[in-house]
Amino acid sequence: MAQACAVKGAKCTVLNEEKLKQVFKEHDKNNDGLLSKAELKTAFNSLGSIIPSIPAFIGLFLADSNGDGFVGEDELNALANYLFDNMVRISMVKKIPPTEEVLREIFKKYANGDGCLSKAELKDAFRHLGSRMPGWRASRGLHHADVNGDGFVSEEELSELVKYAKKHGYSV
Repeated sequence: MAQACAVKGAKCTVLNEEKLKQVFKEHDKNNDGLLSKAELKTAFNSLGSIIPSIPAFIGLFLADSNGDGFVGEDELNALANYLFDNMVRISMVKKIPPTEEVLREIFKKYANGDGCLSKAELKDAFRHLGSRMPGWRASRGLHHADVNGDGFVSEEELSELVKYAKKHGYSV
């Protein structure tokens, strides 16, 4: 499930795939089931993009698999994947205070499905959050959160990892 942090004022909301589709459908002004570059620009603007024409152009380029110049419903998943990465970068620029829910969802995105985060997965997550030294930050995060010493951060230990990330100023 693709997730993104939508920026509206100082509020940060986690979007799931269905909510994301709803946001984009609301911006389909001519109700043709296709999103034009102009409609994407309006949608990205409503999601808090600083310069919405750039993510609209890139999103259209990445999601338009049939080359018709529009994003159809069948192409929304590719747009959702792009949106997740894009909105996290946008909100980092705006320095939105992190919420535990959003940090938790970001870390969960990097778990490989086994319910635990390895050091390599933590490194990827911290890289995504903008760490300049993601390997070192992953080691420190694992040290702080891995209460049972098994070398992984489990669902039960995730709260400690989130506290560690918040303490060190990671914003989303």
